[in-house]
Amino acid sequence: MVDRVYHPPKRRGERTPATVVSHREGAEFSLLRQRRYFPNGGSYLGAGPGIAIFVDGSCLSNGRHNSRDVRAGMGVYFGPNSIHNLSEPLLEGPQTSNRAELQAAILALRKVQRLFCLGDLTPKQHIAIIADSAYVVNGMTDWVYGWRKNGWRAADGGPIRNEADFKKLDNLVRTLEGLGMTIRFWRVDREHNQDADELAKEGAMKGDPSFG
Repeated sequence: MVDRVYHPPKRRGERTPATVVSHREGAEFSLLRQRRYFPNGGSYLGAGPGIAIFVDGSCLSNGRHNSRDVRAGMGVYFGPNSIHNLSEPLLEGPQTSNRAELQAAILALRKVQRLFCLGDLTPKQHIAIIADSAYVVNGMTDWVYGWRKNGWRAADGGPIRNEADFKKLDNLVRTLEGLGMTIRFWRVDREHNQDADELAKEGAMKGDPSFG
């Protein structure tokens, strides 16, 4: 069983994206810092080969409490003004936050797959999908192994909510792993995921202009 949890490098104080992720205005990617060691002892956090991708989903209502009046969207944040940032509406299926969060992760890894095919990413690339959704992160780092073992059924034999979305995401991860990439998931507090959240809200509004 592959450990899909991203473990930030050890350092004093909090290990949050603010201390672990390196952003540069207009750069294509945000980089994960890794611990580097001096020959004579000591260490520091320097830019490593890993890429940090923030994902989030949003679900907006126009004030009419009817499921038909809810719109969801996905946000994928590669970095400040990155050409790869994505903001898309959830066009099909139930419009829920959980589905939007799952679809945001799918959107991110499909982008990674395309960039690999274009030669912009290497087979040995390390990718951290950063989300504030415990549902997505726990599902992809823990629950999915039991679901697979049970033939994609829950522990009690019942159906898995959003099974199709989890299957798509799991298959994408396994495909990228087969190419030699390392895919990890990191659950962070919502305050550390504001950029992806804004993109997700914009995506939800694209689905219906009345939600502006």
